[in-house]
Amino acid sequence: MFWIANFLFILIAGTNLYGVLAGKAPTVRQISTELVGEPGGLDRLRAALTLAALAQVYLISLVFPLKALNPSLGLAWAVMMLGSVLESIHTSRKMYTTAAGASRDVAFPLHDSGYYRAYQVVFNLATIAVCAYLLFPR
Repeated sequence: MFWIANFLFILIAGTNLYGVLAGKAPTVRQISTELVGEPGGLDRLRAALTLAALAQVYLISLVFPLKALNPSLGLAWAVMMLGSVLESIHTSRKMYTTAAGASRDVAFPLHDSGYYRAYQVVFNLATIAVCAYLLFPR
């Protein structure tokens, strides 16, 4: 099961990376404003955020096998997951506020910046590297 989950995360992160680099991935602004006023929009957002939280829990749990194989890599992953959790909380609150507020004119200063795109690239590359490292440790 561990092998399958890590392989799936490699595929998902690779797809996300392609979408971000090619400009084909929807932005947080696009997703949030699409759900504004849509019947069932908040329920769809809740379901998506629940799945994202479950994926986040799995990625956080990878700290333990990483620390067993390479303590420095495990520590780096733990720090990255801390940042990822904070970003996820901020993004989910912003999306929920936008979708519930029925307003399409909401500011997304963090998510519209180039830094956020760079963060997405680094996060997806790190996810691919960590999952591959756990599948083939040496």
